[in-house]
Amino acid sequence: MSLTSELNDSNSPLSRFMARELPATSRITGSVRSRLPLRPRTVTPQAAQRPDYRSLGRAIDRRLRIAFGSPVDSVLLEGVFYAGIDVAEGATRAAGQAVHGIGQTLLSELKAQPAAHDGTMTRSRRDEERLSRLCFAASHFEEVKRAGLRPGSPLLQLDARAVLDDLLDQVPSYVPDDIAAQVELAEADHALGWVTR
Repeated sequence: MSLTSELNDSNSPLSRFMARELPATSRITGSVRSRLPLRPRTVTPQAAQRPDYRSLGRAIDRRLRIAFGSPVDSVLLEGVFYAGIDVAEGATRAAGQAVHGIGQTLLSELKAQPAAHDGTMTRSRRDEERLSRLCFAASHFEEVKRAGLRPGSPLLQLDARAVLDDLLDQVPSYVPDDIAAQVELAEADHALGWVTR
């Protein structure tokens, strides 16, 4: 179930809530659209291979959550919990334990990330690259919670000796630059920069 499908279904609890609590959204939507640039700058992944848009989108969402001070949510927590179990069933028990440990380390590192302040979301290039890789790695755990462990998941490539950096090394090379570009766009005052002031 997606947010879009819930909003499109007029009988869903979310649609009923929105209709009751925000009955005049067309006025608000029109006002917001009138303030947006006619041709907003878009970012296209500069990848040699076909981009993993699902994971990239989740990683960008996670990166913005970090900027707003909410680096970890229930979907990621549950994904980490189930990933170790699912990998143990699909590979070996030792690999499942390693994946669980990697997930715990990932959660700790994400929780330690400071929220943005003074409208500044971007960090040093080195810090931003690591953070982008963490967010992309987190998307694999989210996927476990949302859709189960899929064949070809990078989590299945990890063995019993794997650590977090082994998973981060699997992140495609285009990811850090793409996420950094999105953060720069979000940081603008006419976008989301005002939220962190």
